[in-house]
Amino acid sequence: MGPVSLEYGQFYHIYNRGINGCNLFRESENYEYFLHLYDKYVSPVADTFAWVLMRSHFHFLVRIRKEEEISFMGTQTPEGRKDTSGAAANLSVSYIPESVSENLERF
Repeated sequence: MGPVSLEYGQFYHIYNRGINGCNLFRESENYEYFLHLYDKYVSPVADTFAWVLMRSHFHFLVRIRKEEEISFMGTQTPEGRKDTSGAAANLSVSYIPESVSENLERF
């Protein structure tokens, strides 16, 4: 599955788990590093309302900010709009201790 286009102003339940229940986080430093990457890649384009990190998976409830709320000039879509589709993917690619399945669900 390729990148998912996220819509401005919409809420999403973003979650991921290790394949076959494998742990994503083995030490406290893993959690801290993951949250650092989350802040770097997701926080600029989304407001986080709830989250939980567990050893084998995580959940985030986020709202993608409206286009005018996004404060950086990232990549653009062919229509000239800011492209937010890679935010969650960048986070997953940056932190892959084991094989992971990626899921996005819009509310």
